Amino acid sequence: MRWLKYLCLVLLPWHAAADEIKPGFLSLLEQADNQYQVSFTIPFHSSLPLAISAEFPAGCEKTPVVTLPGNNRVTLKYQLKCSHTLGGEQLTIKGLQLTATDVLLRVEWLNGELNMQRFTPQQTSLSLDKPGDSAAIAGHYTVMGIEHILIGWDHLLFILCLVFIARQPKRIIVTATGFTLAHSLTLVATSLNWVSVPIAPVEAVIALSILFLATELCKHHRNSLTWRYPALVASTFGLIHGFGFASVLSDLGLPEQGFAIALLFFNVGVELGQLIFIAFLLCVAWLYMRFLPVNVRLSEQLTAYFVGSISAFWVIERTLSFI
Repeated sequence: MRWLKYLCLVLLPWHAAADEIKPGFLSLLEQADNQYQVSFTIPFHSSLPLAISAEFPAGCEKTPVVTLPGNNRVTLKYQLKCSHTLGGEQLTIKGLQLTATDVLLRVEWLNGELNMQRFTPQQTSLSLDKPGDSAAIAGHYTVMGIEHILIGWDHLLFILCLVFIARQPKRIIVTATGFTLAHSLTLVATSLNWVSVPIAPVEAVIALSILFLATELCKHHRNSLTWRYPALVASTFGLIHGFGFASVLSDLGLPEQGFAIALLFFNVGVELGQLIFIAFLLCVAWLYMRFLPVNVRLSEQLTAYFVGSISAFWVIERTLSFI
């Protein structure tokens, strides 16, 4: 469809970044009833740690803090003893509203259950989920899945190229479905420890998959396998992208109680994020077609070169990280 070529205009003003925002990390490990081991990793900004601190509810006392310096971060460790459980209580990251980063919260309860939540500059206080709150787990992991896909430049550029090549709405749906099913397989298999692969080579191959699609888009050979069967190509590379999603989920952690729910809804979040991005692209493409006529072939070529240049840089950078 003609309007699909206008998608390239979405990308031309963008500035791609290979590094994602480094968040802070607050970990609470319940070691006995109402007793917690706390680890708070604070990232640096301009060679200094961010001026943020964790505030706990009344009735909690902490031991002297041990400070452990690291690479562009500092970690504070101490014990916390409370007069009551922290489940359902409110925690606050003081000073976070003055920053441009998030703080991930990881709570491991005495029964082995793991909960993940996120503080943001707009939401500096959170009520801790109580153990066994399945609805809260589903909600948090759905949001994390959406956030991951929408800040993952490599996955987004791959999807963009797929939409360009698939073109027709029906083919876009089939292609996106193939990509989804494929990366869901490897995401689940890796999370269940059925498969294990080193992440560095995987990240390099993900970048290579984007470069491949950008090259196909640039050559515009309608009789090639990619143009005739985009769903097959998307499914093949989707297996590799699934390992990337699994790596992120491994870093976030999965609760022992509610493991299946967290895994399912993280995957649901990733799919929702993909749909949001595709819908955004199509809306912007329609607006450009409606109000800003352009030389579509030239703009398509420029987009292919732009995406190809970024992905080529990623291939080199990521390959050098493990050779």
